[in-house]
Amino acid sequence: MRTTSTHPETLPDQDSIMSQWSTSTGPPLVSICSNTYNHEQFIEDALRGFLIQDTDFPFEIIVRDDASTDGTAGIIRSYQKRYPLLIRGIYEKENQYAKCIPPTTRIFPKARGKYIAFCDGDDSWTDPHKLQIQFDYLENHPGIVISGHPAISVDRQGKEIPSAQASGRTVQCVTGEQLIRGDGYMQSLSWMFRNVELDNAPERRMVRNGDRFILSLLGHYGGSHYHTDIQPGRYRVHEGGVWSMLSQKNRMEAHINTWYWMYRYYARTGQQAYADHYWRKFLQVVFLRSSSKELTERYLRKIGLPRKLVSAIMNILAVLVRR
Repeated sequence: MRTTSTHPETLPDQDSIMSQWSTSTGPPLVSICSNTYNHEQFIEDALRGFLIQDTDFPFEIIVRDDASTDGTAGIIRSYQKRYPLLIRGIYEKENQYAKCIPPTTRIFPKARGKYIAFCDGDDSWTDPHKLQIQFDYLENHPGIVISGHPAISVDRQGKEIPSAQASGRTVQCVTGEQLIRGDGYMQSLSWMFRNVELDNAPERRMVRNGDRFILSLLGHYGGSHYHTDIQPGRYRVHEGGVWSMLSQKNRMEAHINTWYWMYRYYARTGQQAYADHYWRKFLQVVFLRSSSKELTERYLRKIGLPRKLVSAIMNILAVLVRR
């Protein structure tokens, strides 16, 4: 194995990376997928984390820029020029997120690998053996569809900060059934999963926190594994973060939105038991976490429920409150 470093001048060159592979012909076995938007300050950390990976199998790096207005695309192009056989850049002309198009639906279909490793452009990896460890595990455990590992939260400058986002809600190992039902969670920057068919359902466009939806869809193919033998990745908390900077109130609203649209998805696809499960989760969040009647009603209307249904739910809530 080669000696690796994340310093730009000491990154391995393309030939050095590929010389470790058992074969350089045929499609890659792992596709590293990274979505970026205005990550000029962070994207190089992400790219270095990808390029230090020491593997005996071929991998590709797909970086998709969602029409950044800063220098992110230019940095990606410079690395693509340096590593033309490894890095593929996708450069959107218009911001797709603003059109409610989930970033993962734009990049995952481009992956050629047997497995997909995911990391947004403002997050990064630190362990050069991460891909090899996860690849070996998935190869030897066909009943596992996805694996993950620890992560720490860091600020703009890379200094560690206390945060529940990176580790507090992680579930060690769960079954496929638990994944489907939303009972398992791992930071998306740590994911490696089988490149299976994921339904690009219209309901996915309505969900702000798409990670939960993806994990539920993956659960139909197997369970999850949590690696403690991989160094923590780095989850970036900054003012441009889609999720990390949401207030507690807005996160609650996002959860209400997520459970509702997952209910709609499973109801539409005829999976009634799962639809009922997510409907109950939706009601639980609404009834137990909303701070007032007005707040609850506003949430229900915001996610598009018919007026008669909102009225019926509020009547049920009023009865529960009186008990």
